[in-house]
Amino acid sequence: MTKREIASLSCKLLSIFALISALGTLQYFFDYFGTVAGFAAPQSTKFEPWVLFSSAMPFVLQTTVALFLWLISDGLAVVMAKDDGAMMQQNATASLNRSDVLQLAFTIIGVFQISQAVPVFLDAAANRLIPHPGSVSLIIGNGTPYIFGSLVQLAIGLYLLSGARNLVRSVVARHARYDNAPPPL
Repeated sequence: MTKREIASLSCKLLSIFALISALGTLQYFFDYFGTVAGFAAPQSTKFEPWVLFSSAMPFVLQTTVALFLWLISDGLAVVMAKDDGAMMQQNATASLNRSDVLQLAFTIIGVFQISQAVPVFLDAAANRLIPHPGSVSLIIGNGTPYIFGSLVQLAIGLYLLSGARNLVRSVVARHARYDNAPPPL
C-alpha cells in the first residue's frame, strides 16, 4: 500500500470511529423524551421544540463531521501524504520507512483532533450565541471554556496535519543524536 492509500483508509476508519462515538450522544435526545413523557422525572414537562433541537444537536454535528470525513478521505489523503507521488515515481516497489509511518501517524492524530474539536466548537458556539433555558447539550454553562478548549484542540490538530513533516524531521534528528551519543558510564 502507498502512503496515500494508508492515509485514506485511516481517514475512513476515523470516520467510522466518529460515527460510533456520535451514537453515545443520542442519550441527550432520549433523555429529553424521557423527561417529556414523565419517565425520568416525577412529572412531565412541556414539549419544547428548541430543547428537542438542542438535544439532537451533538448527534447531528458529530454525524455530519463523520460523514464529511468519509467523503473527503481521498482528498485529505493527498494532503496527509504530500510527497507520496515523488516517492512512487522513484521506485514503484518502495516500502514505507520509519519517517513515512511517523508522518502518517502525526497527520492521522491531527485529523482525529480536528474531527473531535469541530462538533464541540459548533455546539458551544450555538449555545453561546443562542442560549435557551432547558437546552440539553454537551456544553455546561455559557460554553466559553468549551469554545477555547476546542479552538486549542483544533489548532493542535491543524498543526499536526500541516506540520507533520517538520515534526518528523525533529524527531528523527533527536533520535539520530541519541543513537550517535556515547554510552553512559
